[in-house]
Amino acid sequence: MLVLSSILILLIAGSAAAADEMAPVVDVPEDVPGADVIVFFGDAYDIDASMSTDDTGIVDFMFEFNDGATPVTMYDTTGKVTYTFTNYGQTWVIVHAWDAAGNEGKGYFSIDVVQVVTGDMVIRDTTTYLPHSYYIQD
Repeated sequence: MLVLSSILILLIAGSAAAADEMAPVVDVPEDVPGADVIVFFGDAYDIDASMSTDDTGIVDFMFEFNDGATPVTMYDTTGKVTYTFTNYGQTWVIVHAWDAAGNEGKGYFSIDVVQVVTGDMVIRDTTTYLPHSYYIQD
């Protein structure tokens, strides 16, 4: 009887683990035309995916993005990281989330890292376009 109970417990545990095939749903900023998020150069930006959901719970997050030409990867179990960009321009962010069964969910959004200039500054550029985005402040 003890052997039969042990086998039954193993079968139940195995079927519960196999039943979790649902990937996490990753919560990121809303996808809008252009940059989804604007960050001022030199300011720290809090990336928060902690509202992501999964039927059995999320166990790990990975944040993947480029800062200029430099790939950046950050891991956290809470879904929150802070980063200060060192380059201007548009970049993308991919947030990965995994549950205990190894199912992976992804969310994508873009960030525009802009230079802040005041209204009395003159933007001089010899090209016909500006090399990156500017935010003009009074």
